[in-house]
Amino acid sequence: MKELTNKDIYDFLQKEIAEHPEIPNQLRCTLTEKENDQKFWEELNEYLDCFRICDTCHKPMIEGYYMDGTHYCSEACLYKDYTEQEVKEFCTVDNGEYYYSNLV
Repeated sequence: MKELTNKDIYDFLQKEIAEHPEIPNQLRCTLTEKENDQKFWEELNEYLDCFRICDTCHKPMIEGYYMDGTHYCSEACLYKDYTEQEVKEFCTVDNGEYYYSNLV
């Protein structure tokens, strides 16, 4: 599976922003300029339901992992909180929700 690049995500989000006239002008900007601005992504997320914010790196994601209430944009972020073995064990025991999702 090919992991999406930031450019892929930003291109998708720019199209979504263009289709929503209710989004305030301060949220209409070049997304790469806001790459590390967690507050910006949280505000934009209030208007768009087509992306999530990674709970580890705080960047926007349109695909990734969900494990027991936490969103991860990549395996790298997931494995900052869990080992590969812990993820496998979590999946085999009914401890909570775990899945991979593509939001688009």
